[in-house]
Amino acid sequence: MIGWTRTSPRWAAVFICVTAIAFPAGRVLRVDWIAYLADLLLVLPFSYLAWQAWRSAGTRSENL
Repeated sequence: MIGWTRTSPRWAAVFICVTAIAFPAGRVLRVDWIAYLADLLLVLPFSYLAWQAWRSAGTRSENL
């Protein structure tokens, strides 16, 4: 485990940062389409990261 790092792709980091701004803005301003778009954009990178973690966990456990 020492020296083992995982980094997310740049596009996923950008999506998370954009939705970090859009999520509260959509709620505070009560603009429905911003809130829905922020929710959708928030799901995409986290789903990708979860899928990558799931796949890499399977390959690590097989190598033990």
